[in-house]
Amino acid sequence: RFLESLGYRVFMTYEKMRENFTFKGVQVSLDEMPYGRFTELEGQSPQQIQEVAGLLGLDWVRRINTSYFEMFQQLKKKLGLEFDDLSFDAFRDLAVSPEDLGVRPGDVIEDTKE
Repeated sequence: RFLESLGYRVFMTYEKMRENFTFKGVQVSLDEMPYGRFTELEGQSPQQIQEVAGLLGLDWVRRINTSYFEMFQQLKKKLGLEFDDLSFDAFRDLAVSPEDLGVRPGDVIEDTKE
């Protein structure tokens, strides 16, 4: 109500569940979104984050630089969703694939050797 009294308005509800860990100086967040599960890494440098990603078995090439909100907007357009809330309730009966989000799972490291 305070923000609304200043002229702000609610344009969407955004829900996620998160567990935080620290590994080798990098914050590792395990996020469960209404449309999937993600690992977020935050550290002092891209090199440090890339090293930890490798140690965790995450494919650096498949990293996602898009926000959860942007993925939601893309998903709405692709699937023709008419709701605006990024909530678990809104997604209750909806199955979303990585392809629907325009991403590939990062916990599968491809063998690039020929």
